[in-house]
Amino acid sequence: MTDKKKTEPGSPEQLEELRRYLDGSETVKALFDFDNLPEFEESGPLTGSADLLEKSDAELFPSKLETT
Repeated sequence: MTDKKKTEPGSPEQLEELRRYLDGSETVKALFDFDNLPEFEESGPLTGSADLLEKSDAELFPSKLETT
């Protein structure tokens, strides 16, 4: 068992522990590394005709209306 006392959630001591933990974390550093961002396709869900972009699913598929 450890002799270390658990800090109170939200206390300044706990926040300092979290800062120290996150400062040393490689995962957190990788999340905010803007030189290493993934490449995304330029064509995405907003490609298509203007009619498809302006109509709702209910207008596009009237035979498949949900009934509750």
